[in-house]
Amino acid sequence: MTAEIDASASVSLAASLNGLAAVVGGLCQRMDREVQHRQQANQAFRQVSIGKGMAITAGAGSVHLEPHGPPPGYFWSIRRLTAYNYSAGTVTAFVDSTAGEPLVAFPASAVFTFGKGEMLIHPSSSILVTGTSITPVTGSYVYLWGSADQFESWLLPWYMGAQRDGA
Repeated sequence: MTAEIDASASVSLAASLNGLAAVVGGLCQRMDREVQHRQQANQAFRQVSIGKGMAITAGAGSVHLEPHGPPPGYFWSIRRLTAYNYSAGTVTAFVDSTAGEPLVAFPASAVFTFGKGEMLIHPSSSILVTGTSITPVTGSYVYLWGSADQFESWLLPWYMGAQRDGA
């Protein structure tokens, strides 16, 4: 009878240990997948500088910022736009065309900052800037600069905070 109890306890203990090993193995695999996802996300994300001078002729001008916008397969989240070197007039940034969505209007030289995800620019879209009734301070250019978070399209849910777990 004692041998049966010992054998039963051994089998039960072995089964418990095998089950525990499977659970620990599953947790290790999940942690490995999460680390791989984070590494992949970090490689698919960067910050880009944008900007260009806009020539002013007769108080007006327009220009596509360089680079024009995110390449196919990427999003931009505009974080900062600056327009300067003018004392009068309005500079307005648009998505794709002047008939497109206005991003921001600068009634004077200024810096606008945006929170993460507030000003998303979709893949293959561009930023067009126009100036009207402009009086440059020096020369004949208004200067536009800024920065954007650029990330691969698959990262959008993660960037916006909707996807917390990459495993």
